[in-house]
Amino acid sequence: MNAPRPRTPRLAGLRPGQVVYERAKGMPCMVISATGTRVRVVRPGGRPWETELRFLLPGTAYRCRQLDALARHVAYQRRAGEHPD
Repeated sequence: MNAPRPRTPRLAGLRPGQVVYERAKGMPCMVISATGTRVRVVRPGGRPWETELRFLLPGTAYRCRQLDALARHVAYQRRAGEHPD
């Protein structure tokens, strides 16, 4: 008899701006769009990429805080790179 496969939480109704955790890359990210099983995601300051729905887990409060901290860090770096004329 086959052992039951562990179930992962479902991500029904993905919407733009939703925080998810991408298991293949081990990073929290935000959904840009979803079509079928393909999902386009992005991180603050990063380039978007496509992933499979099966690699995504729902975002937790911890993952949201991680993305917020990363966004602040990216904004700080960009401001630090600006030089007044």
